[in-house]
Amino acid sequence: MTRPLNPMRLLLWLAGGALLLTSGGCSTLSAPAHTPTPDTRQEPLNDALSARVAPPSPVPDPRRTTFTEQLLLAELASARGQHEAAAQAFLRAAELYNEPDIARRGVREALAAGREDLAYQLAQLWQDTGDSPSQSHALLLRLAVDAGDADMARRHLEQVVQAADSEDGSGYRPVVRALGDVQQQHALALDVVQGHVEASSADDAEAWFALGLLAYNYERFDRARAAIERALTLDGSTIENRHLLLLAGALLRGSDTAQAVEAVETRIGAVEEPAALRRDFAQLLRQNAAYDAARAQLEAVLVAAPGDADALLSLGTIAREQGDPAGAADYLRRALDADDADRAEIRYQLGVLAQSQGDFETARRWLQEAAEAGDLLRAELRLAQIEAEQGELNAARERLERLRRENPGMAARLLAAEGEMLYRARAYDASVSLLEQALSAYPDHPELRYNYALALEQAGRMAAAEAELRRLIADDSDNAAALNALGYMLAIRGERLNEAEDLIRRALAVAPDDPAITDSLGWVLFKQGKPKEALAYLQRAYDAFPNPEVAAHLGEVLWTLGEKERARALLESALAKDPDDPTLKETTERLLQ
Repeated sequence: MTRPLNPMRLLLWLAGGALLLTSGGCSTLSAPAHTPTPDTRQEPLNDALSARVAPPSPVPDPRRTTFTEQLLLAELASARGQHEAAAQAFLRAAELYNEPDIARRGVREALAAGREDLAYQLAQLWQDTGDSPSQSHALLLRLAVDAGDADMARRHLEQVVQAADSEDGSGYRPVVRALGDVQQQHALALDVVQGHVEASSADDAEAWFALGLLAYNYERFDRARAAIERALTLDGSTIENRHLLLLAGALLRGSDTAQAVEAVETRIGAVEEPAALRRDFAQLLRQNAAYDAARAQLEAVLVAAPGDADALLSLGTIAREQGDPAGAADYLRRALDADDADRAEIRYQLGVLAQSQGDFETARRWLQEAAEAGDLLRAELRLAQIEAEQGELNAARERLERLRRENPGMAARLLAAEGEMLYRARAYDASVSLLEQALSAYPDHPELRYNYALALEQAGRMAAAEAELRRLIADDSDNAAALNALGYMLAIRGERLNEAEDLIRRALAVAPDDPAITDSLGWVLFKQGKPKEALAYLQRAYDAFPNPEVAAHLGEVLWTLGEKERARALLESALAKDPDDPTLKETTERLLQ
């Protein structure tokens, strides 16, 4: 209930107020010294009103201040290469304000630091933002597989496929991208993906193709073959070239060339572009040193299209690699006359062919024409190599210096090429000096660092070369070139042969088709007293890459195994082609004297 207002008290209150106003606030009734004007009376009122309606001064948000500090710490740590500290700071910032870019950047830093547990925390925060769900779930899928957590992997795989289907309709592509380079847990990854395909996408050719591609990446060729054959049955009346090529690749990598050829030939009528399939299949055969089968595929293209420039160019290149210069020249000249020919590439290959035969003047002419036709940088590099081989080292270096001025973005690679050219010309000290100067400008360039290590080795500075190669491997454990170089360096010195074998096998796992690495493995096995095991690797390397040093290794193993006539024929043939190769000369003179 409200209390009623007493009228008498109200009158007294109003009267008192009036007295106060007329007395200027004094308790006496004397006249004021200054009578306020209406304006002066309004000023205190305005001040009072302003004080009541003005917003209060903002109070700093301590969470935002901490957030900003953590971001600054993250940026500084990242700039210094302190990846774990950067990731921790990004995590603290994301926990305060979960913004997509912060969590995403934190994931990169955590992975660079090798902290997959930390990456997993950040990836979950990134996922919660709703930013790029297929990418965030794909990362969580990868981390779950790496951790061996099959249940978690299945949950995220489901999310990846659903999110990707809604984004672009190709749900299994991000799965292959996420899991394609998993180093361990191959069986778990394949089981998880295959289980999902069988349960949710059994009638989807693309799903089986993705599974096959994943198995192929893991070198599980039987599983790859089974998955791709399933995809082929779902292709319908028209088979996709890439499906059939993957099946052929799996068979080839399983060392079954005849079955690979049969798989292609029996299905060639059902593909959309048979000529393109044969050309691509020929490249696969060539990479697996099945040169005769590759040539047969390309000749079949020419039966249907005698002027197919790509087939003629490939045939010319294969013939040169097989040591058939006359056949190579014929194919390449026919390619040059064909319609739609890549004349710059053909002229370049003709230059390489002439160089391999020691016809340097013809090589220079073809390479100059290739440069003028558009293949400038590669042709100029080959011209510099020819100048160096002919003793014109200053001219070669001047050419490379000019190329650096004209192509500043390629300076580091051109310096690496110059360093390699110098140590191949046995100017070892000059090579080391040049590469040291180059590394002062480009300290993290892997090609410069690798060539520097090789130059140190050639200059006899073995400890420094080994240290540099180990640093490269520490920075990138999958650096096949550095792994192979260090393993081979130990092998030729006859030191720590078990470690050398381990390094080379690691390199071969990364680059299984590289004949140089295959040769290294054969040579270290020979050094370990296992010539029979070595023979298969060295023969495979020589078939793919008939290099004089590989010939020397193969010849020595054959000689050791008692196949002396075969060894003699091989060494004499190789020496006729490369009479100045020091390794080949020394081996031939020692064995055949």
